[in-house]
Amino acid sequence: MQTQGLMLDSYSLASSLSACGAIGFSQLGDQIHGYIIKTGKFNEFVQNALIDMYAKCGFVHSAYKIFEKIKEKSVVTWNSMVFGFSQNGYSVEAITLFDQMFMNCVKMDKVTFLSVIQACSHLGYLEKGKWIHHKLIINGLMEDSYLDTALTDMYSKCGDLQMAHEVFDRMSERSIVSWSALIAGYGKHGQINAAIQEL
Repeated sequence: MQTQGLMLDSYSLASSLSACGAIGFSQLGDQIHGYIIKTGKFNEFVQNALIDMYAKCGFVHSAYKIFEKIKEKSVVTWNSMVFGFSQNGYSVEAITLFDQMFMNCVKMDKVTFLSVIQACSHLGYLEKGKWIHHKLIINGLMEDSYLDTALTDMYSKCGDLQMAHEVFDRMSERSIVSWSALIAGYGKHGQINAAIQEL
């Protein structure tokens, strides 16, 4: 587009960054970032795309530097960073950021909760996971197969198999991932017969 003399707008830049993130092409993402700095085409849409791109490419610290510089953060901005931390194994940082959202009264959505539940699952933080589950219910964000699967996985990995089964039984639609999370939980905690019975 540039070689043809066309100006890149925010949508084109964000879409290009999203594509870079999807395939892990950080080198091109860096070049686009440089162009954005040079032209001053910073807005929320582009900034969120930069955070997402760097996080998906594994450069979490670069993503966080951009996140920190944003004064007015939307829920999308927060979610991009929480998800980036969680997906790159920075589970403690994801939970810490979630706590900051809660303290700052940022309205959370399903994406927020999904990312932080996965972080609790990775760390085995049962009590924190229960607290987050409670907040989910208060916010009226239940009845979602992805969240229920994440909760089943979290409770299973943390050893609360009764609660894992309660969440699982409540699901209207169960995927292979849901079944696998429950069965793996039984297997992990030595209840092989119970795992076989679920097959």
